[in-house]
Amino acid sequence: MKQKLLLTVVCGMVFLGCQTCFISQAYALRVRAFGEWSGVVSNNMYDLHWINNNDDEGGSSRFQWGTAAAGSIDNHFDFDGIGSDIQIGGASETESESRPDFWIDVPFLIGDFSYQNGMTYHSIGIEGVDLTIWLDGVGRGPSSHGFHFSIRNTPNITGDPVEDGDIVTIDSPLSETAFLWNNGFYTLELLGFSKGAGETLTFEFLSPEDSLVSAGLYARIIPDDRQPIPQPEPGTFFLLLLGLGGAWIMRSLKK
Repeated sequence: MKQKLLLTVVCGMVFLGCQTCFISQAYALRVRAFGEWSGVVSNNMYDLHWINNNDDEGGSSRFQWGTAAAGSIDNHFDFDGIGSDIQIGGASETESESRPDFWIDVPFLIGDFSYQNGMTYHSIGIEGVDLTIWLDGVGRGPSSHGFHFSIRNTPNITGDPVEDGDIVTIDSPLSETAFLWNNGFYTLELLGFSKGAGETLTFEFLSPEDSLVSAGLYARIIPDDRQPIPQPEPGTFFLLLLGLGGAWIMRSLKK
């Protein structure tokens, strides 16, 4: 009877440990991000703006400002975060499981960004907006990362769409939020906009007058040295549990 009980305990501990270790490693396999606009910066009481955050519902999140002049278009930003089942940096499932650090410090597309720039009223004082990116699939559950995008409104005086174009700039590329994964703290850093699949990256993105332009928004996950030493990962906890269980089993067999 005692041997059956001990065998049941050992099998249960091994099963629990396998499940725990699997969960710890599987975080590298599925990555999902969605964005939410907030924190509009305006210095004019007559400015108009709207926010519609639907990125987490299969759509995209939009920040719109101003009233379009006759014959023109409105101003807006759209952000559409990446979906699930992507391999960061092209890592295979086997590589991601055997080397959980494979994707660290590797640039990847975190979402699609578009900027529509028109001639508008009630928009001259709009100076910026915050984008919160929720990252799921790495760490212990979703983590939120805030970034500020500033807007430079260029006077429409030359008649050249590019010269009169407006510019959005990523002012705070490094997130202040960290998440715990793989027995360490990590954070999200935006690397910039790219129209060439990440080959060239820039923090400034120009949208010519009366046009809609799109680019990929790229990021990377990096170690966060600003955080304290983390608590043990679930795999470490399992080893401690197994050691305590082994000591209890040896004591039981001696009785």
